[in-house]
Amino acid sequence: MRILVRSRETLQQLSEAEGAIAVVSISDDPGDFPAPPPRCDCRSMLRLHFDDVETGFDAFGQKRPPKAFTANQAREVAAFVIGLPEDIDSLVFQCELGVSRSAGMAAAVARWLGQDDLRFFRGHLPNRLVYRLVLEQIDPECVRAGGEVVCETCGKPYADHASHPAFHWVTVLCDGRNVKL
Repeated sequence: MRILVRSRETLQQLSEAEGAIAVVSISDDPGDFPAPPPRCDCRSMLRLHFDDVETGFDAFGQKRPPKAFTANQAREVAAFVIGLPEDIDSLVFQCELGVSRSAGMAAAVARWLGQDDLRFFRGHLPNRLVYRLVLEQIDPECVRAGGEVVCETCGKPYADHASHPAFHWVTVLCDGRNVKL
């Protein structure tokens, strides 16, 4: 599967040459998403809205508090990617400029699929928060711990938490983190 990064404008320029595509579309505004590319076989589209910030405190010059990418949104991305049909030829990540948020997501998914994630760090400026959160959700082996470690949220040992629905060897903590014991 090819992984592509596109801006709002270049998303519309995709053609049938890309084959069957799936799109993760990212916008600042929940009501302002681009239409699916008109000349493509777009089989699936996930729409997310969040600002291009790497912490919740990058509010300099903004008229409203920024909405940072969350672990819940990262889980949505992971479920979307894991659930894609096998006949998808290209997975397209699109944000306003195609530089930061979409590149961060694309790099994390590429790494999980065994592809070169460094290509997204050359010529783009991947959002590190997006990269880290998506990778933590899509690659459950990112965090490892012993079963005797206690959950900071509920106080129970990690081993007493439920298994991940897609990866039975992974434990899901109360705060949504995936842990391999």
